[in-house]
Amino acid sequence: GGVIGTGLFVGSADALRNGGPVGAFLGYLIVGSVVYCLCVSVGEMIAFLPNVGGVVGLADLYVDPALGFSLGWAAWYNWSITLPAEITAAALVLGYWDKNSQAYDELTRALRTICAQLLFAIAINCFPSKVYGQMEYILSCAKVMTIVIIIVLSLLIDVGASWQGPIGFRYWKEQPFAPGYLGIGGAKGQFLGFWAVIMQASFSFFGSEVPGIAAGEVIDATRNVPRALRKVWIRITLFYLGGILCSGLLVPSTDPRLATDDGTGNSSPFVIAFNIAKWKVVPDMVNAAILLSAWSAAASDIYISSRFLFFLARRGHAPTWLAHLFRYPRHVEVRSAQSDSDTERSDSGAESDSDIDGDGAGVAVRTDMYCAAIYLIPTREHDRG
Repeated sequence: GGVIGTGLFVGSADALRNGGPVGAFLGYLIVGSVVYCLCVSVGEMIAFLPNVGGVVGLADLYVDPALGFSLGWAAWYNWSITLPAEITAAALVLGYWDKNSQAYDELTRALRTICAQLLFAIAINCFPSKVYGQMEYILSCAKVMTIVIIIVLSLLIDVGASWQGPIGFRYWKEQPFAPGYLGIGGAKGQFLGFWAVIMQASFSFFGSEVPGIAAGEVIDATRNVPRALRKVWIRITLFYLGGILCSGLLVPSTDPRLATDDGTGNSSPFVIAFNIAKWKVVPDMVNAAILLSAWSAAASDIYISSRFLFFLARRGHAPTWLAHLFRYPRHVEVRSAQSDSDTERSDSGAESDSDIDGDGAGVAVRTDMYCAAIYLIPTREHDRG
């Protein structure tokens, strides 16, 4: 939920305008199916090698180091340029509530918002991952609740809870696909419009693989990461397919407001739908959700891009200083293996294993509570066998 940004709320306007209600839904459905297969595959491999270095390490080990290099740097570049896109969108969305301000005031407000949001996103990522996780959990819950409310209200409008009366699938029947794309009509124009929907949906689905990227920082990754990735279908079905379905039901693809390029949330099909229904408060709620999503997604962009740099450095594809970690001190209780073994036998009669490090110090391991698997990740070409 942390990477749900402006693509769902604002980007769906371009999908609806270029592909029509049916074309937009089919495009999101196709991309969602591919993304789900990707997440299930990544989850299976990450469960086997949770500390391999994410998708960079998997490509490096099982295909070729060249693929790991190119994939890692391309992913880092993607998340790095998504960060300013989200921040700029959040700054411009504020113009929805201040429509009478002068150009200088708008620029000053945007610069202040950009600086504040960037500092907030960087500050969150300067703390341990637990702080970032708790913050994203709270923001994601707020976004999920907002999206669910928007979808429910949209369905109520569709069945007749506004002055328009029941709408049903009227726009699906009247104009299922867009008449053309960039002045190109006919079947060719419709195909190009549908292809544009595919590209827009691909941008909207960014971040579904995040649990695989964070596997090295997740407790019991071999169990929890696959569980998280298997639930991606909820995000795909409820948020994206449900959102694009509702927007196609309520707003015709020929509505000129979908092409509004003022940078605010006025072009969002949800805002347009609630304005058509003459519901006064809900459009403000949608814009607040856009603002919250952009703030949350900005913090996630920094988190993900920094992890890709770390993976690249660990695999030898980036300067080694990028693989440096600030380790927080932890209290570790170290006991001798012999004394721990005697205590275990006297208390429960259970056996205990022990590891001896290079200095000869013994550390007891409770085998009756946990079972640990150690994966030796090859880092050289001749070690792969």
